[in-house]
Amino acid sequence: MQGSTSPAEAASSPVIASELWRTLAGVRAGEAVWVDDDPWYLNAGPTAARLVLSGLDRHLTS
Repeated sequence: MQGSTSPAEAASSPVIASELWRTLAGVRAGEAVWVDDDPWYLNAGPTAARLVLSGLDRHLTS
């Protein structure tokens, strides 16, 4: 499943470039993780749910 925004595009977004973003504790600690918009935000069903869960597992248990 290909998302609408790549990590490079997300990094250039006004939100991520803002001062407020840089003040978030998780961002300061280097714990912010780019996620694919489609499975995380578009509620695309069981396949998307599996992608979200596998991403959580990969980032929370590494």
